[in-house]
Amino acid sequence: MVTDKKLRIYNSLTREVEEFTPNSGSKVFMYVCGPTVYDYMHLGHMKTYIFYDVLARYLTYKGYTVFFLMNITDVDDKIINRSVDRRILNLLKDSDRRISEIMNNLEIGLEYMKDRIIELVKSGYVEVAGITDLRKQLIELE
Repeated sequence: MVTDKKLRIYNSLTREVEEFTPNSGSKVFMYVCGPTVYDYMHLGHMKTYIFYDVLARYLTYKGYTVFFLMNITDVDDKIINRSVDRRILNLLKDSDRRISEIMNNLEIGLEYMKDRIIELVKSGYVEVAGITDLRKQLIELE
């Protein structure tokens, strides 16, 4: 017996399981915090991306238009510490390449946007307390 049950999902804001209802009609906007590119990805990272990929595919199957955004954090204490021995931009390019390769190998069908924090910082679009010195250091490393 097949029934058309409603999707129920945990709402971390209310801390309750609730019936899924999109805020914008048939449009669903999803955001997932992506990897911090200081080292290799592992299964713990991938389970998150696989879950959201399955959810996006399910919602698309049910007739929703899904807009998915995943950032890639490329400025972080762990990245800065790793960059002491390696040039930071080479580290980021290498990690970004590995992330894309893993996502493709797992056939994760997400069209994700990569927020390039480092590019925003260097160009001056992002001004956060203490980040101006970081911008100067990054430019000097190139």
